[in-house]
Amino acid sequence: MIPKKIIQTTTDDRKIIFAYKKPPPHTNIILCFIPGFKSDFITSKKAQVVYNLAEELKVGFLSWNHHQDMTSVVDWYRDGVSLLCNDYDYYLIGASMGLWISLLIATTTKRIRGIVGIGGSIDFTERWLSEEAPSHDANVIWKRPSEYAVEGYYEIPVSFLLNSRPALLLQGEEDMIVIPCPIYLIHGEQDKDVRFEEAKEFANHLLKGRNHVYFYQIRELMADHRKRAERRRAYYESKLGDPQQLIRVIGSSSKLYPDAEQFYYHENPDNLMPWQGNPDIKIDRFDGRSLLDYIPDSTKNSYQDFSKDDKEISDELNFERYHDLIEAERLNVSETERLAEVEEEWTKLLDRHQAKLALLKNQERTHSKNHTFGYDYGTGKVNNEDLYQDNHDEKASRLLKDIL
Repeated sequence: MIPKKIIQTTTDDRKIIFAYKKPPPHTNIILCFIPGFKSDFITSKKAQVVYNLAEELKVGFLSWNHHQDMTSVVDWYRDGVSLLCNDYDYYLIGASMGLWISLLIATTTKRIRGIVGIGGSIDFTERWLSEEAPSHDANVIWKRPSEYAVEGYYEIPVSFLLNSRPALLLQGEEDMIVIPCPIYLIHGEQDKDVRFEEAKEFANHLLKGRNHVYFYQIRELMADHRKRAERRRAYYESKLGDPQQLIRVIGSSSKLYPDAEQFYYHENPDNLMPWQGNPDIKIDRFDGRSLLDYIPDSTKNSYQDFSKDDKEISDELNFERYHDLIEAERLNVSETERLAEVEEEWTKLLDRHQAKLALLKNQERTHSKNHTFGYDYGTGKVNNEDLYQDNHDEKASRLLKDIL
């Protein structure tokens, strides 16, 4: 996992989340991973491979998430340029849309030593606009179906597609793209998001500009990310039917009103009763110990006395305990704003839960017509280990090493 200590947020109005590790003094090279559309470098397996490679080669590392406000690909490209420093040389590794951003950066930034595209997708916004979008009205929000989204679709403003037109690279067949560095394209034969023929056609288009282009044909590497997305979505859908996922802890502040008369009444020994676990201890009728037969002796150990495993568990629990508070403080989000975000997330979760339950009820009615018994409580299990399996990380890492 990419260390959390190198993840930061820009101080400007864009508030871009990025990870940066400065290269050692003996080199000025940085490996830069640019994620695809709606991707998160923090959880990306590809970003992890690139980071591990940067560690192995003893060079710097940079990656970032595209801004959540979907204004245009042009703005996303400008965000990337703003994070680059003129003091270093960069190798850009772009996944899917990340290749498009990489090529745009290379046309305006001098210190790009090479570009690696993994399942690259170029000018897809124009293809969506002409072939899939329901309207060209800039005010329309298009719910594009996607296997990678938990909801089953991405909300894409049509204005995002229209405003991305200045970033298009393939304006016409005669237009030549000139990139002043080698370009390495890695594409899978089974990639359904960007067809292999389209990738090969784009590589040929780059050759027209006398670019140094190297095309790597992978038979199965690109197919696995779709399988993982399907398993991940099945896992989340199974959790929607699990009532334990709807446990919610809510706290609110309250004022204390001291009542001296009640205080002295309950403190009066004549109004107390012996506790059944230890008759020497007197309790009142509201004391929770009345429900217990005995209280075991507690021995409080310091953190230094913990075993190695206990320390790891304690650190992990503390991280989860304070994660939201630290993240909100880092992003300068007030308590009120953070609570509003939690409320919105909770509402979406409930909506998905209700939709899932309605689907299960429909399945139950259909099933009951042909069978006497049978009910699905929505708690189907999914093998968690399968969610993060990637048998080709080693292959991808070796290929990147050969290229770089």
